[in-house]
Amino acid sequence: MKRAKVMREVNRLTALKGGFLVKVNNITSHLRNTLNDSAYPELCSDLRKLYSFIEYKSTSCIIKNDEQAVKDALKIATELLSTWNMIPAKYHYLTNANKR
Repeated sequence: MKRAKVMREVNRLTALKGGFLVKVNNITSHLRNTLNDSAYPELCSDLRKLYSFIEYKSTSCIIKNDEQAVKDALKIATELLSTWNMIPAKYHYLTNANKR
């Protein structure tokens, strides 16, 4: 009985962390796809480093079994996405579309 309870908790935490990882990855992928290297190379380089840090922080939860690490990464990524979404769409310079 005790083993089954432990296994349910392990499965719950694994699913929880997996869901957070997917969200973090989706957000950083979306933000990375909005970068325009030709217009802002230094800024894009800095943002890529930030996105890589966020992804590293989120995946360290698996290595270190640290649920808080992925929550922290998701919080940072969510705040970045929220800030990005506050910018009017006409100012979103996409790398895959040359719109200004």
